Amino acid sequence: SPPCLVGSPRTDTHHNETPQHSVRIPAFQLGKTEVTIGQFKQFITDSGRSDLMNENFRKYNSFGDDTPVVRVSWNDAQDFITWLNQTEGKGHRLPSEAEWEYACRAGGNHTFCGSNDVDSVAWHAFNSGRFPQVVASKQANAWGLHDMSGNASEWVQDLWHKNYDGAPSD
Repeated sequence: SPPCLVGSPRTDTHHNETPQHSVRIPAFQLGKTEVTIGQFKQFITDSGRSDLMNENFRKYNSFGDDTPVVRVSWNDAQDFITWLNQTEGKGHRLPSEAEWEYACRAGGNHTFCGSNDVDSVAWHAFNSGRFPQVVASKQANAWGLHDMSGNASEWVQDLWHKNYDGAPSD
């Protein structure tokens, strides 16, 4: 696969988003939206993980089954993926940080994933009432991926690298 650039080329970004560097990313697929509460509840039911339905989970995930699930640990996300692979028989996994950024950019160079206008592509503190919103209710990026900026934070498979020292290059 040809190398792609990850990290921001912009000078007005956070220091931890630079320097831009080359990474080889083989072909991969990514879900069009964040995992929803409805999907995660099905996992909880099917896997018998009622321990996850605690007061804290219900408090932060009470905005409807079509909103993104939030406040899920990386280990619980891994358990969800294991269940998803058993249920669907496919090779689901979390994307690497580089894959996530590549998918976010979708061949462009916008400030936000799919646009320079944050309100067109992202739910954020100033337009959401500080609550998760229904997935895919904002404009998708060029590759049809929704909510890559805003709405909820996403887990990636690998560790964050402060300055890309030691970050995978493939």
